[in-house]
Amino acid sequence: MMLTADQLNAAALGSSDRIEDAFKLRSHIKAENVVIFMESYCPFCNRVVNAFIAANISHKRVLLDPAMRATLTRLTGQRTIPYVYVRGQFIGGCNDGPEDWMGALKLLQSGALHKMLSTSPLSTQQGYVEEKKQGIQELQIYDVVIIGSGMAGLTAALYLARAHRNPVVLAGNGYGQLMKTDMVHNFPGFPEGIPGPELMRNLRRQAETAGARILMDSVREVQLHLHPFKIKLVQNTLLARSVIVATGSSPRWLDLPHEKSLQGKYIHTCVHCDAALYKGLEVLVVGGGDSAMEAAVYLSRIGAKRVYVVHRRAQFRAAAVLVSQAKQRENIVFK
Repeated sequence: MMLTADQLNAAALGSSDRIEDAFKLRSHIKAENVVIFMESYCPFCNRVVNAFIAANISHKRVLLDPAMRATLTRLTGQRTIPYVYVRGQFIGGCNDGPEDWMGALKLLQSGALHKMLSTSPLSTQQGYVEEKKQGIQELQIYDVVIIGSGMAGLTAALYLARAHRNPVVLAGNGYGQLMKTDMVHNFPGFPEGIPGPELMRNLRRQAETAGARILMDSVREVQLHLHPFKIKLVQNTLLARSVIVATGSSPRWLDLPHEKSLQGKYIHTCVHCDAALYKGLEVLVVGGGDSAMEAAVYLSRIGAKRVYVVHRRAQFRAAAVLVSQAKQRENIVFK
């Protein structure tokens, strides 16, 4: 079954709303050779997008609204996302399609997608030429690549996307330290505070809606002596005219005897991951910054018998409001 853009009109007859939706879809489908109808947090959608980026296939991404998705479901008979169109033809979703042999990744891997686009499997875009076992592949050059997907990285992506710089964000395996923060009270616009993970999910969605691309891949090497800069990832290689490094922070260890062997057992750096293990027990928190105060308060609140906060200085580096919250807890002791 092949659904062309011209068939959308006939399929929508009988309802003015359906006709309007069909014409909206038709305008998207006819505007580009490849169109991916998707949602930001769909892992299958992101798999298709990342595969097309790796293959240097130009495409348009359209975020679905409920009416548009209902129209596509009715027209294609497919309930799962994404919906991928190539030259006005519906080819299915991630690995499924109207026929057994179809689906975006299947067609891409078999080379059939490049035939549909009348191009060779090797990219024709300008860029560096890199030798591969299967031949020669030219790499696309991106305007800006952002290494890191925490608050700084996603904020940079949002502003760059709004300036039409088409940023690519390398997210690695997560979205920064705020994903481990219970509540954020000092971000403007949230008088009651907002959970860290929720804030980061909202920021990611905002950056993607503005046009930023997010790749769940990790950096192995960056070659800054070349220009465009060359960024080697675990699964891909990118070229960039500009690189923003927003890799954030990582836990600072104490270099105690047997510290490494006890990590994840009795020594932890993620209080929200492991605090539940210490209900009814005595716990030691080392540090005097925001993270230490938040950890101490969280441990005391979920049921630790007593929390000792040890700091090497007379003054705490944490925000005064966090220190005050910790001092108000009866089961927190400062050393």
